[in-house]
Amino acid sequence: MGPPGTNAETMRVLGRHGVLSSELAETMAAAVGYRNVLVHQYVDVDHSVTIARLAEHDALQHFARSVADFLAEQ
Repeated sequence: MGPPGTNAETMRVLGRHGVLSSELAETMAAAVGYRNVLVHQYVDVDHSVTIARLAEHDALQHFARSVADFLAEQ
């Protein structure tokens, strides 16, 4: 198995290796997928979806904490 082909797959690999919980890995995979929508299709973005995604900012804090904890154990 080579390196992940997408940012979303990177999150899933982190989940499989115990860096992130599987739930957080899927949440982050969806977040990076939405990032692609924002960057590449910004003219057609549904603003209500963007606002709903911003409400999930706790996942970003959890992601940062999980990665920091993993690195501290290494």
